[in-house]
Amino acid sequence: MEGQLNELKNRFKDLSLHNRSIRLLKLDKKWAMDLLQLDQDQEDGTAEKVIKGILSRREKVSLLRIKGENQRLQSLSHHLTMLYQTLKEVEEETGLYDLYLGYPFLSGTLEDGTYIQAPLFLYPVRLERQDSSNRFWRLHRGEGGPQLNRTLMLALNTFHSFQVEDSIYEEAEKESLKGDITQWTQWLRDLGLHLSDPNPDILPLPEYKKDELPDQAPLTLNRHAVLGHFPQGMSAILKDCQELMSMDTKELGMVGELLQAGTDRLKDGVSTEEDEECKRELPEKERFYLLPFDVSQERILLNAREKKTLVIDDPPGTGRSQMIVNLIGDALSQRKKVLLVSPKRAALDGVYQRLDGLGLSKYTALVHDEKADRKKVYTQIYHLLSWSKESLSDPTEQFESLCQRLEDQKAKLDAVQKGLYEPHRSGYHAHELYSRVQSHDQLKDVIDLSGFLNKLDRHSLEDVLQEVSTYASFYQRFGQRDYPLNKRQSFASLDHQSFTFIRERLDNIYRKAKKAEEYLRALHHPKITPAYTWLVSDRLEKVYSTLGIQKKNIIHKIRFWWWRSFAGKEIIQKLLQGNSFPGTTSTSEWTHIQDSLRVMYDLAQITEQMKQEMDQLQPYFQDNWIQDLKNAISEGNVPSSKLLQVIQHFDSDFADLREMDRFLEQTSSLAREMIAYVHKQIGWQAEGLSKRWTEAIRQNAYVQWLDEIEKQYPMIANISSDEYEEIRQSYKELLQEKREIARKCLLRNISQRVEQRKKEFPKAVKELRHQVGKKRLIWPLRKLVRQFSGSGLLEIVPVWLTNPETLSSIFPLEKGMFDMVIIDEASQCRVEDGLPSAFRGKQVIVAGDERQLPNSDYFQDMMADDEEKPGFEMEASESLLRIAQVKGRKT
Repeated sequence: MEGQLNELKNRFKDLSLHNRSIRLLKLDKKWAMDLLQLDQDQEDGTAEKVIKGILSRREKVSLLRIKGENQRLQSLSHHLTMLYQTLKEVEEETGLYDLYLGYPFLSGTLEDGTYIQAPLFLYPVRLERQDSSNRFWRLHRGEGGPQLNRTLMLALNTFHSFQVEDSIYEEAEKESLKGDITQWTQWLRDLGLHLSDPNPDILPLPEYKKDELPDQAPLTLNRHAVLGHFPQGMSAILKDCQELMSMDTKELGMVGELLQAGTDRLKDGVSTEEDEECKRELPEKERFYLLPFDVSQERILLNAREKKTLVIDDPPGTGRSQMIVNLIGDALSQRKKVLLVSPKRAALDGVYQRLDGLGLSKYTALVHDEKADRKKVYTQIYHLLSWSKESLSDPTEQFESLCQRLEDQKAKLDAVQKGLYEPHRSGYHAHELYSRVQSHDQLKDVIDLSGFLNKLDRHSLEDVLQEVSTYASFYQRFGQRDYPLNKRQSFASLDHQSFTFIRERLDNIYRKAKKAEEYLRALHHPKITPAYTWLVSDRLEKVYSTLGIQKKNIIHKIRFWWWRSFAGKEIIQKLLQGNSFPGTTSTSEWTHIQDSLRVMYDLAQITEQMKQEMDQLQPYFQDNWIQDLKNAISEGNVPSSKLLQVIQHFDSDFADLREMDRFLEQTSSLAREMIAYVHKQIGWQAEGLSKRWTEAIRQNAYVQWLDEIEKQYPMIANISSDEYEEIRQSYKELLQEKREIARKCLLRNISQRVEQRKKEFPKAVKELRHQVGKKRLIWPLRKLVRQFSGSGLLEIVPVWLTNPETLSSIFPLEKGMFDMVIIDEASQCRVEDGLPSAFRGKQVIVAGDERQLPNSDYFQDMMADDEEKPGFEMEASESLLRIAQVKGRKT
């Protein structure tokens, strides 16, 4: 077991050497930018101004302003756009926004020969674009104050025998604002780190290939300034793992059991333990399930009452978040403290939204990022401690009465159990469907799903609904008929190069459109259109070079051609501003004709070029849209405003449209068919489209499955028409009423526990309220949690939702701190990430889908250049779900 912990530690060490927070050897445009580029592309001193603004804690600092056409500045804007989009993707995936100004940099060789080049301080900022054309960028002051690079400190401890006390991190926040590299060098020397004298000049960050690293270089502080993604979370997990390694194997508790299970898995391939079910029937009054559940979920909920370790292997879309909420509610009814950990932000958000709908969010702390979410959590705790005792009526007697009535009704329903509980091909029982289906007067949309039902069952329906829901959320934004990019081809396969190509074509077409409008206004004749100029462009080209020379014979020839081309003297008179057509024209009239012919020729050329550039857009836009534009241009109705709208929405929506199209391509064929069908039957609406589409499919599937069951078991239909309908409706209403009363009971019980903690820890609670209510000198969340977790905080806020990195950062590594730890999306959670979470629980429930692709180091891999990516000799880390399936029993 100790060997396994050492192996995990080695994996972290290897990862750390490829973490830009420790070794930034090359600036990848997707992840970082040297501020000195601002001096090269704008004016000298810009980088210094930005650094000064950030160190002085200004709310906003201007980064880039492009006026006019400047290719170098536009290239810099493109660089910032790539960084902006990468940060957005990471935040959506993990909930973390780790953009900092790294300044200054510590460079040199450590005791073990490792070369480092890392920021000493990290100043949190948020990159903002001020317009859709990406011409104006600024930095907004980030959440929290500047911080010492914890990942760097951990590396110095590991590879250089340099240790600092935890108190140094608070001191460092004040130190970071001094801005004097000489003072910073002396500060580190005073802490025991040997440094060479610094260079006072700001310098570009040196970039190295793997074989170019200096063999020996003294540790030195340098004034390099890099705006980049510097993640800090992994250092907290590594610190937890180091603490676990220092413990006796007997103290590891469940972590030891999980690691031993991993060893057994490697030895035997499979677990030899048989699945044991919970045999005890739980009375209705002991079931605090706040949301609907099915039979398989009921089995999990019952097992959770008795098993120390439980593994839930369910695919997405099977109501896992709903089941987790029921697990949390049932645990709270037993006065338990609950921790939900997931590497996926969406999983945490889904559970939190359900808890919020039940009124439990005020007792739940959702922490994606300890800096960004601190204010919300502190406000929540302050309100809980400031409210006077809620005078909630005691619903216990009503709850027990309801439970008794439910058991009586269930006994009656058991009389028709065969019809009600015989499994249908959908995987549902009639009983489940009756409890889920809406009445006919509640059913908003009636659609015929007969063409799909043979392809659906309960699991595939939820899979499809999840896909439909996600697509509908996109389609609600981009599906309206007048949306400027409604006629595009799929953007799914496009990359940044394609984006640039399309953007340049659109810009060129738009500029030419504005010029063509100018030509048309100059000609100001309804019959002189681009289409006409295309017809005569050959003849115009022959005389174009002579139009500037005053030769009467040339003009004379043009005059006759002009006469023949425009069908009569009337048009010539209009062209000559009302003058009649004379035998010999004056010089001013020749000049007017010459100017007009030149404009016609230029109009023909520029609109022809527009057509050619539009043809280049055919892979990206529908043919009829391009043809409509061409037709409008040929008729002289140049659509410049329409083109401008397309450009604006292309800039602002490209990433989301590409995500939408990629999602649609990746959906199952059945989901695509249902999306097309429900779009045809229901259509688009501005709000609530996702819910309307999914509820229409779900409810109509329930109704039509019930129709099939009732045809197979007529006695159900017969009873439903009289006595059974009354029993069924009564049972359904009692279930709903019980869930509501159970919710009230739970809220009342938690409120009483909060009041109880106020009485048990009056001084601690008073101090806690003081700390969360402060406007200045606000404690970091980690300090607050570590200070008060043992004196009432976890009873006041008994449910915490977070990711593995944030958990290790803010909570002490205390065995059994939580009564129940639920690790969701465990197939995406590496063993080493999940062990600190498991250690903090008395009971561990691991949930995930073993059919999902295994966990990957996608973002960590992207942090390093191709040459610098780690090549592990050890096997890729298994997911926590696979290891837990050996320790627990697969449910």
